[in-house]
Amino acid sequence: MMSSFKRTRGWSPLAVTILTAFLVLSGTQFMVSKAAQPPICKHLTTQRPQCFDDTHVSNRNSVPAFLSNLLGLRNTINLEVVWWETQAMQTFALEILLREKLGYEVELHEYTAWLGCIDSYATYAEDNGIENGPYPTAQLQYLNLMLGKKSFDVELWTQSGKAGRDYVTDKVTLANPAKVAFDGILGPSARNGWFINAAALKGKYFDTLSLIEANGGFNTASPVHLVRPSELPVLDAPASWKDDHCSGEDRNPNFQGGVLDCVYWTWESPTANCCTRRMKAEGNCGGLDECFALIVENPGWLPPTEKNEIRVIASAAPLEIVYAGPAKTKTVVKVAEDLDKPTIFYWWEPDLFIQPYVNDAGVVSDYRFARVNMLDEMFCANNQFVEAGYRSSYSTAFAANHTSAPCDFAKDILEKASYLPDRLYFQDAFYLFSKYSVTFEESWNLVNQTQNTSLIAKRDEIWTNWEGAGEDERINYNTSLLYSLGACEWLKQNPHLWQDYIEPNEYIFDDIKIIFICLVVFIGYVLIQMVWIYRPGAYYNVEVKRSLEVLEAHDVEPFTAGKPKLLDGVDLTKKPAAVSKSSARVNFIVKEISCRSDEKCVEFSIESNTHLNNVYMTCKSGPHRSEVPDSWGTVPHAVLNKDFGFPYAAEGQNTSVTRVDDYTFSFSVSSGITKLRVPILRKSKQFSPLKGFHFILQPGEVFGDAGAAKAESIATKKLTSMNSFGGSKRSGLQDSSSLKYGDASIFASSIPVLSIKIFPSEPFMHGSSSTGLAVKGKSAFWTYNSLFVLIKNCLSVPYIAGMQWKYQLKQASVAMLETFLWGFLFQLLLDEGLILKKADYCIFIGLAFAFIEVYKFHVGLHYFNGAYMIKSHFEQLLLLKYNILSTADLTHINDSEPYFRVTIFTDCEAIREEFWKPLNEIFEQLFRMVGASAFLAFLFRENMGMLFMKLIYGIPYGFLGFSLIFLFFRCSRGLKIGLDEDRLEVIVYSGAHVILHNTLLVRELRSVIDFCSLQYDRLWFQLNGGIFERWYHLYYNTWMMQGCLVCVTAVFYALPTKFLKDYDGDEGKVTVGEYLVSLTAMIQLLTGCVQIFVCSSSVLEVLSKVEHIAELLNFQSSEEKRICNIPMNKDGMRDHEGSCITLSDGVPLLVFEDVSVAYASRSIFENCSLVDRSSRKVSDIRTGGIIGVLRNSDGSSRTLMNLLMREEISTTGKVGISPTLFACRVNSEHGAFVQSASLRSNLILNAESRVRDLAEYSEENSLFLNHIRSYDSRKVWDICKFVGLSSVVIGSVHESNWSEVTLDSLLALLDHNDLIKIRLVRALLALPEVLVLDEVGDDMSVQDLQEMHKVLVAYLEYKIPGVDDTETCKLLRKVANVPRTIIWSGFKRTLQPYVDAKNFMLVVKDSSKIIFTAPDGAW
Repeated sequence: MMSSFKRTRGWSPLAVTILTAFLVLSGTQFMVSKAAQPPICKHLTTQRPQCFDDTHVSNRNSVPAFLSNLLGLRNTINLEVVWWETQAMQTFALEILLREKLGYEVELHEYTAWLGCIDSYATYAEDNGIENGPYPTAQLQYLNLMLGKKSFDVELWTQSGKAGRDYVTDKVTLANPAKVAFDGILGPSARNGWFINAAALKGKYFDTLSLIEANGGFNTASPVHLVRPSELPVLDAPASWKDDHCSGEDRNPNFQGGVLDCVYWTWESPTANCCTRRMKAEGNCGGLDECFALIVENPGWLPPTEKNEIRVIASAAPLEIVYAGPAKTKTVVKVAEDLDKPTIFYWWEPDLFIQPYVNDAGVVSDYRFARVNMLDEMFCANNQFVEAGYRSSYSTAFAANHTSAPCDFAKDILEKASYLPDRLYFQDAFYLFSKYSVTFEESWNLVNQTQNTSLIAKRDEIWTNWEGAGEDERINYNTSLLYSLGACEWLKQNPHLWQDYIEPNEYIFDDIKIIFICLVVFIGYVLIQMVWIYRPGAYYNVEVKRSLEVLEAHDVEPFTAGKPKLLDGVDLTKKPAAVSKSSARVNFIVKEISCRSDEKCVEFSIESNTHLNNVYMTCKSGPHRSEVPDSWGTVPHAVLNKDFGFPYAAEGQNTSVTRVDDYTFSFSVSSGITKLRVPILRKSKQFSPLKGFHFILQPGEVFGDAGAAKAESIATKKLTSMNSFGGSKRSGLQDSSSLKYGDASIFASSIPVLSIKIFPSEPFMHGSSSTGLAVKGKSAFWTYNSLFVLIKNCLSVPYIAGMQWKYQLKQASVAMLETFLWGFLFQLLLDEGLILKKADYCIFIGLAFAFIEVYKFHVGLHYFNGAYMIKSHFEQLLLLKYNILSTADLTHINDSEPYFRVTIFTDCEAIREEFWKPLNEIFEQLFRMVGASAFLAFLFRENMGMLFMKLIYGIPYGFLGFSLIFLFFRCSRGLKIGLDEDRLEVIVYSGAHVILHNTLLVRELRSVIDFCSLQYDRLWFQLNGGIFERWYHLYYNTWMMQGCLVCVTAVFYALPTKFLKDYDGDEGKVTVGEYLVSLTAMIQLLTGCVQIFVCSSSVLEVLSKVEHIAELLNFQSSEEKRICNIPMNKDGMRDHEGSCITLSDGVPLLVFEDVSVAYASRSIFENCSLVDRSSRKVSDIRTGGIIGVLRNSDGSSRTLMNLLMREEISTTGKVGISPTLFACRVNSEHGAFVQSASLRSNLILNAESRVRDLAEYSEENSLFLNHIRSYDSRKVWDICKFVGLSSVVIGSVHESNWSEVTLDSLLALLDHNDLIKIRLVRALLALPEVLVLDEVGDDMSVQDLQEMHKVLVAYLEYKIPGVDDTETCKLLRKVANVPRTIIWSGFKRTLQPYVDAKNFMLVVKDSSKIIFTAPDGAW
């Protein structure tokens, strides 16, 4: 087909002239202005002739309009009519069939630019987002399909429209699937080409250029020579042509490889070697023969590979192109015909101008114009064509008589195409369209109907009565009417083309209405449920608000984010009990007991100085006065009736325990010691490295009980005098005769809280061999045993077991819907929706699918597998374990901090992502396999014995067995790879730890680049030796299984004829629908097997992570060793109070007996005790004054200080400061500061911590809280000023916000002395009875040390301004009734000036002795 625009019947020459003037030439870009597009042209909008008497009315019209719009149903089909007759009439024929035989409404649109249907081809492309425009009509047909402007196009020219077709196909990507379906060839072939008037050949054959030469076509002496340019009229070209093609000059010497003459309007070939029209007119032929004419309409109007100019050059024939002008080709050809000379001209077929002669059989036997084919190699220079492979020499009537030649014109195989998204709406129309095809003769007969005089007369009659009222004035109504009438007549003459393919669809829209309403109701229910979950005040709303508040608080101060402020939780209206004025005293004799879960019970003692009938004791989980009472982290909280039970009286005790409520009981106490026992239960299966709970002694007044005290005449109990050097003696009991009768519901307590810590006796992963990496001799099945134990551990996490049951029910229901139910729906979709192309069934399946998806959304919103809870659970276990390890413990773990960090942040994540999630996916795949198997069994319940079913069942389950065996032999390799990856990961974290914690050293060594490069290499070591190796291992395993799946599936895809029925009733075989759904079910089974294998591999490989976690969690701490060193008696108890400093011992400052501490490098103490200079053992040291600790170089003095502050735990003996005394440590360790917190938060940490030691009902508690509240900016500044903090910290003058600065912004400016003074202020604000100075003053100047000593003296004498002059201090001093004490560790030069003869010294002699001596003996 031609690629320019040609005038058809009824179109004026002026219109074609305007078109040609604005035509965008091939290879030329025009700048076009963007204009608003006019309304699209429409054909026969008000009236169309009815063709058939019998028409179809579709029941699609029964669907209400609102439902039709809601469901997106459509009953209108858009078609495009173009300006050439063959396509236009084919479209009118299709319109009639769609409208009258299938019941659709059809609109006929046209997009021809010169008719004004669009502004221009360039702006139309631009407005529709199409690049590289403009696209003429043949190309625009493809683009309008892509844009969805029409549903069908019955005639598309593949070569002339190639640019548009390529644009459509190039736009297809994965994200942008194809919208245009190329539905095959229409039937006829078409091609542009050179034609010659056959009547002038006089029996000669001019089919090729060789024959033209051989038969005298290029010989002026021959009677059949071709017409010459001088014999044809010169074009009267439009004025713009000369400017457009020759830039205003007479000639363009570089036009298409030759010379364009813009005066004579010819094109001269450089290979012709003949006399041109210009040379002839000017008499300059110079002996050359005159060229012969090739008539072409206008210059440069075809695509590059279709150019006539290129073909003339390639042929080297003596041809000169003569341009006829717009719509003048037929006129010029007529001139040549009148001369009775053969004339070559450019045209296309099929077209009525190339009139065929049809014999009585309806077969084309000859043409009025014969095609000239470019078949000769001598006339075909192949190098002129870049697309030689696309060329064909076929002509429509003589296809069998020609061979290929690259320089011949391309053959247009007329095709048809449709807009894919419309297929769902117009199934019967698509079916008809897919079957619609015509031959060349049928196409020509259709076009020839426009010459039918009876139809013309009928058209005129209709026009007379109608006159085109309401029609689009841009459209030639006569032509449209004639096309419609001609198409109708042609359809009646050729019913075989369409009659068998008219199958109007039947619909189930009435049922769809009911289903749709049910779905809407279900969606409404789901939405209500969703809104209910997210309603204000519900869990989600509250927790998100809480999280955002924490986030906001974190921006202000990270340390306190999420912690409720201590003072905000105090009920100011609640008056304290007047317990401090009571002479009755009831105490626990220790503050803390640590035990193991292998003990049957723990015995503890309560001391009383009088007999009381009702003493109340409350038991609570977790620490006393937790700072996060609503914490999610309840893992270390021992649970009543699971981890421990209600206390009961020990044997021989004259008391009974009465339960008051779920957490409180009452009992009577006698003067002296009352022993109770709390049973240690093992009902909880949840592992924790530590579980804790506490008891609180509370007077009856708290519970509204005002009982009477019974005076008991008892003898004063004489206490054994302790060896003491200084301090006062104090009895642990008071003479009850001093008590008066009164309100016995009030008593005072020095130790009102007893904390009990339970350490596990069974290791993490108990019952498996996965108890650490160093365990040897594991069996081949240890991985599976460990896996089972790990699952039990995960299910023991609170809520997980219940969540899992519900989650598995959810997975089972979803799997059954997606396999069993969807299998039947999918079969229905195949048999009814796709094979029969019924939109209503597709909508029904869509609604069913929507129901399944909405159900999945609904259950997914309510049921979870708890993976994040498990991850956070293990993270909490590891954090807890790290923080209960002593300094000595950490020395036994290489790279302890990086090791714990990598385990917390990667191994725990692996448990969530690579264990728990895949484990649930395994169950999901098992449910899917069950559902698919059940579907197959139900579908073929009457034919279970046939070969097809045996294969469908046997292959997947045999495959599952094979995969399990394969997994068994591969899992050890996976574990080895996972272990290597973990070790390499520890190296990465360890290297990062070194760089981040030693930046000063890195910069000092000038090795920043080296350290960072080394760390980068470590990352690649981990990648290559761990991550990639593990990925490759899993990838290999997966594709081993996937390869088997592919082979099995490929076999079933390749051999369907083995199992498909050949005819209805064929026994032992299946239909196409059954085969496809069965194959889908089998693929689901096989995929389930592969996924089970892959997930199982991931689950087993993650055991290497569990090994790390187990190794850390099962590391035996010093506290656990200490417990194990206490023998267990026959009653299943240990004497824990015997290894602790008790209240019954009096009030010593400290005790140090038979202590053992070992570090990884060496033992520091081995059964070490305090001795005097005569090597006599000293039981305890009394309070008061300064106790010096001589600092040494072997670390033993520091270990001693750590032991006193319980930062180090002895594995044997008894060590520590009296439980009734509150001690604060002062040193310069950076780890003792919260660097991200404000200075104020750091200063009051110890004061807030002391609240834990005070009974909530007591007057001391009330006063101390008010005391903390009184620490305003000015008061704290004054105390800091008194201590001597530098101006770097507090400034030269007081400012209200001086303490709000974060500590990390100051650390770079502070020295060790500043840090010591900050800690000293922190300690003083807590009003401690004991001040522990650790290596304080060793780095101070003499002057600074003297100033520090003044502060210490003021502390001992209760003269710290703003602290010691308060009511709180007075009350605490009265309650403690002991002098303040300073334990000061330092070098001799530091201590000697300030530790006088009134004080004492501790000197570490060796690993077994610490000498307690006067200062003179220490120096």
